[in-house]
Amino acid sequence: MDAGGIVAALETIVAERIHFAIDRAEAIVGFQSLDLWSRELTSMAHVGQIGTFLLPEWRGQGLGRQLWSATESFARQAGYRKLVIRVRGSNTAAQAYYRSLGFQECGRLTRQVIIDGAEDDEVLMEFFCQ
Repeated sequence: MDAGGIVAALETIVAERIHFAIDRAEAIVGFQSLDLWSRELTSMAHVGQIGTFLLPEWRGQGLGRQLWSATESFARQAGYRKLVIRVRGSNTAAQAYYRSLGFQECGRLTRQVIIDGAEDDEVLMEFFCQ
């Protein structure tokens, strides 16, 4: 895996201060992550947290769905029963994307994020694999 390319993509997306990033054959244009929700609590070992990160010029082209297909398949094979995502409240495009994948909103953390002095909520969404 091209760690330098991943870092470069993430830096560009983070610099936007709005969204987050996937993998393409010729170059890294983003990625999707899957981590345990909690490494300390074995009672939650079946829950994963995902994130999708795409460079701005690659959004809306179906790459996120391709990533999701691979991530969902891996998550099921690895025994995950539930996946969770936290999406900025102002990022309605990402919320719509996750809804289209079958995620459902399950909560909201009000004024959870402050970037450049602006407050934003975090929307919690969940997907049940099994």
